[in-house]
Amino acid sequence: MRMRIWAAVSGVGVVIFLFASPSAAIAKGGNFVIEPSQTMEFWLKGSNGYSISVLGNGGDVSLTARHGGSSASYSTRGFVSPTRIKARFGQLGRVSVRFHSANGPRRVLQTAKNCHGKGEVVDRGHWVGRVEFEGEQAYTTVHASRARGKVIKTPKRTCSLPGTEEGHPNLRVTFLHADSQASGATFAAFKVTSSTYPKFDTAVFTASLLELRGRRLFIDRSISVSTEADAFASTGKKNHIESATIAPPAPFKGTATFQRTNGSKGSWSGSLIGDFLGRGEVALAGPEFSAEIQG
Repeated sequence: MRMRIWAAVSGVGVVIFLFASPSAAIAKGGNFVIEPSQTMEFWLKGSNGYSISVLGNGGDVSLTARHGGSSASYSTRGFVSPTRIKARFGQLGRVSVRFHSANGPRRVLQTAKNCHGKGEVVDRGHWVGRVEFEGEQAYTTVHASRARGKVIKTPKRTCSLPGTEEGHPNLRVTFLHADSQASGATFAAFKVTSSTYPKFDTAVFTASLLELRGRRLFIDRSISVSTEADAFASTGKKNHIESATIAPPAPFKGTATFQRTNGSKGSWSGSLIGDFLGRGEVALAGPEFSAEIQG
């Protein structure tokens, strides 16, 4: 499977979009189809400075707590309709709310330039009912009966893939990925450099920790941070990196080193640790991790 990378550079960092091709969602000529859907969403403030969002789509309900570069998403099956969201998150909490439209004009969003079809329709209002949640180790709690939110109706659209790196010459992207099936931990590091615009050189580090609790509650804890490009150092030629060492800032601790052993794959060792909401510190390097690098 061939992977194509587009990068959009801004003054505050680098956002990297990865598109895998071919894919069942991508039609002949490089187009892809966005199927129609309805998404229900609302937002709250949790304790200790956390923001809480609840999203319903199809029969799935997710509650996400965020603070800085750390987040934890709790997803389960529930009841979702344009006027109702109802779900239980095990012993951590529950959601049971109904939507009350603001009765103002619904907003129709403009369709992206690379898409054909009608724009999304947004109905804003309030979700009223019962919301209770307490994160593990009580990192945040929320008890509410009313929250601002919206219902988004997305029509079917056909879109074309974005252009290449035009406008961003001499752009080089290095990507490192490591994961452990034993712990469910995944780590990724991106480094973007440009000989034309060196002030935009950036390193981005992300990690996630996946957990299935019981039969229905899926938890995805993640952390991310961007920093100077020299926090991701590598040796070797372009498209054949021999080794790499990363030293990300908080909420990460320690360092880790990749050493190529076979093709793009290699060993991943070091003292790297991630601090995850509701779980604390988890090792992100060691012999149980498989790793590979491209760039």
